Amino acid sequence: EIKHLLLTTIAAVLLVGWSAKPKSAIGRVNY
Repeated sequence: EIKHLLLTTIAAVLLVGWSAKPKSAIGRVNY
């Protein structure tokens, strides 16, 4: 479904960004 697809895409982007710059991601993104 569309919502599931969006969530999967967002999760993938976040994982890629976190993998690319783990320290920066942890410092900038504070849930």
